[in-house]
Formats: sequence, C-alpha cells, structure tokens
Amino acid sequence: MIVASTGLRGDAWEPDLVTSVLLVVATAFGFWWNYFPFAKPALDRVVENLNEKRLTAVCRDAFSVAHFLMVCSLVLFVGVAEEVLAHPDHALPLAAWVALSAGLVLFVGGMALSL
Repeated sequence: MIVASTGLRGDAWEPDLVTSVLLVVATAFGFWWNYFPFAKPALDRVVENLNEKRLTAVCRDAFSVAHFLMVCSLVLFVGVAEEVLAHPDHALPLAAWVALSAGLVLFVGGMALSL
C-alpha cells in the first residue's frame, strides 16, 4: 500500500492516477481483509481440533502448499499494480488481465485449500 501511494509522489495528481492508486490500495486491503479476519481464524479453529497424527499433514499442506499459492497470487497482483500505476491513463494489456485473473484464482484457491 505504501508503494502504491508513492505513485502520487512527484507526479501531477491526475484523476486517472489517483483512481488507480485508490483501486490498488483497495484491492490490497481486500486481500488482507479476506485472509486475516475470515480465513485465518477458520484455519486456526481447524488446527486446534485436530489430533497429532492429522495435525502434521494439515499444517504441511495448509501452511506450505496453499499459502505458496496465495503468495504467488500477491506477486501477480503486484506486477499488475505496477503496470496500472506506471500507465494509469492506458487500458490494461491482455497479459495484465490474465495475470490479475490468475492471481485472483490462486488466492481464492489457496484460501480454499488451506481450509
């Protein structure tokens, strides 16, 4: 979010740029809001109710494989955010739309797998 706001540093605060920064920050908050208040507590409840034998497998899968997918989704999002902030007055190229869509699928899929 801090990096997104640096897009406003030094440049004229054109409406396209301000809108782009706000959308990037809102999307970053959306990722955070979906994980920490909702998915993380649900995952904590699942882990608390497991026996030792099952706990190892669930933690391995949830905290390595599933979270890796979510981290990959954030990397894709940052790449798209960089493109949006670099060229706020241009339409996103197809590759950026594909990356954004893939990032969303990876994030939601990673959250679903972790639960």
